[in-house]
Amino acid sequence: MVTVAIILLIAAIAIGLIRKTNIGPILFAFAIILGVSAAGMSVNEVLAGIPVSLIFKIAAVTMFYGFSRENGALQGFVSHIFRLFRRKPKLVPFAIFIVTLVISIMGLGIFSGMFIAPLGFELGKKAKSNSMLIFLCVCCGALAGSNLPFSLGGVVAQGLMISIGKVDPALASAYTLVGSALTVFVCLIMVVLGHLIFRSKSEEIIEEEELMSFSIRQKQTLVLIAVVTAAILMINILSTFRLISSNSLIAKIGDIGVICTIGIVIECVLGLGSEKKVVHDIVPWNVILLVSGFSSFLAVVQKLGVIDIVADKLIDLAGVSYIALILCVIAGLLSLVSSGLSVVCPLLFSIVAQVVLKTGADPTIMFAAVFAGASITAISPFSALGSSVLSCSPDENEQQLMFYKII
Repeated sequence: MVTVAIILLIAAIAIGLIRKTNIGPILFAFAIILGVSAAGMSVNEVLAGIPVSLIFKIAAVTMFYGFSRENGALQGFVSHIFRLFRRKPKLVPFAIFIVTLVISIMGLGIFSGMFIAPLGFELGKKAKSNSMLIFLCVCCGALAGSNLPFSLGGVVAQGLMISIGKVDPALASAYTLVGSALTVFVCLIMVVLGHLIFRSKSEEIIEEEELMSFSIRQKQTLVLIAVVTAAILMINILSTFRLISSNSLIAKIGDIGVICTIGIVIECVLGLGSEKKVVHDIVPWNVILLVSGFSSFLAVVQKLGVIDIVADKLIDLAGVSYIALILCVIAGLLSLVSSGLSVVCPLLFSIVAQVVLKTGADPTIMFAAVFAGASITAISPFSALGSSVLSCSPDENEQQLMFYKII
């Protein structure tokens, strides 16, 4: 069964890469076939593997922050931030990094890369910045912001640790914080090194463009985002440092999905945007499909005992001391060609849970290593983030040159 499960997973990833299609439905179909025929499961038992709580959080977070994108508040915010750096062209790449980081934290996650990249490359050209440096700043900003415990990637990682890794919610937040800190540290190093290698010496002031003024709806949206983000951040900090109990009323109401849902209700009541457009165009249904399909496939694989076998082999091969390092390397290699959060993390988190169960080892570094490893290599030109940012470069020849430089 181990061989069959691995073959099916490789087949699904291969189909996705070749056909450029979402592998979630493919894995879901494989899960039903394998679960019913080999694991003796019913279809309902296979469906039970879908993490409903996690999907709710993804939808709530992206829909809440999506209103700012739909009504133009986000675009206006970005333009005002970039204006501050027009007289300091050498700082433009850092401005792009900071803005992408902020937009990533504001709910777009790694999708902030696709949003900022076109404007970033255009602004970089005006500031005579190297395109490779712009690429690094956009990708690293998106990764660093997305992986924080209260942002989209952090929410997904925590949900996976809870549903697949069987971790207490407060501990999941702490593990995510460690992993995100590692990711932010590496991203900052990459940006600084990129600046040293590709920096521009231009001192030419960027031509000033007319700024859009914020409408009342856009101002209300930005204020609401600031309040909700502050509330999420404060409750996360209190929970992480055990200043409030995970069973307290504040912790329960302070769940990121609940807070964002309250924010959505306020946005709808105030008429801050079209909820239909937000649901249709901004909520990442492709991610939800991928998480659902892979989670159901993983539930069947666990039922067959495949994860137990892999965990035993890993313990025998590396010993407890080096497992975190090996998991980090495996996560990095796998995320070069597949989704870090939707495929790599669920798979390796389940292995971490079994390793901890069998050895009693501290899971903190293992979870953090997987999370960081799966995130850092996401700038690969084969990954969703790397390829989407690379495709935003206006010059095709430059795209090809950057492709080989990144590799």
